Amino acid sequence: MAHGILGYRDIVADTPRSVAVCNTTKAAIVAVNLCNRNTQPMRVSIAITSAEDIIENLDYIEKDVEILPNCVLLRTGVAITTGQFITVNSNLDRMSAVVYGVEMGDALEVPYLLTPNP
Repeated sequence: MAHGILGYRDIVADTPRSVAVCNTTKAAIVAVNLCNRNTQPMRVSIAITSAEDIIENLDYIEKDVEILPNCVLLRTGVAITTGQFITVNSNLDRMSAVVYGVEMGDALEVPYLLTPNP
């Protein structure tokens, strides 16, 4: 059972990126932390997706939420199951995304691997 930081990314504007994936046979309970490192407000979205780096309209749990400069959005108690991704998006560069929590169940024999940042 993994716990702690499950994934982190530096997010590029208008490019959905998966930050973490549930790599166990049961589920993960996570917190999603988004930090605006800009000097201007940004709009961010968080989704639970079934495919890496792709957000469909019904996947959103937060959509176009404004984060003021040098502030954060923290969403806790998010549950994802095997193979589900936490995917985020922003309208500006310079957003840090960190997902941390605990995974339950046995580790998958062949885990999902996230594509590295370009």
